[in-house]
Amino acid sequence: MRNVSIQKVSELPPGVRSAVEQLLGRSTGAGEEVSVAAVPPQQVPPSKDRAAIARELEEFLNRRAERTKDVSDEDIDGAIDGSRWPCAA
Repeated sequence: MRNVSIQKVSELPPGVRSAVEQLLGRSTGAGEEVSVAAVPPQQVPPSKDRAAIARELEEFLNRRAERTKDVSDEDIDGAIDGSRWPCAA
């Protein structure tokens, strides 16, 4: 059973795209991809500064997204399947 799904926004049904945009709080571009991950619940003690930690995580993820925004789908696919690694045969 899959726990992660990655879909191109342009291939999403209108209702799903609308739900994604509602969750993100912004419009999506046809060239973007959306990732959804289902993870089991974890027993984590509550943090006193949960909002600050959430902001830090969002900032971290936004920095990562900014660094990879110009990477082509082909390069991403090649990195995943190993055909674009320097040591690939």
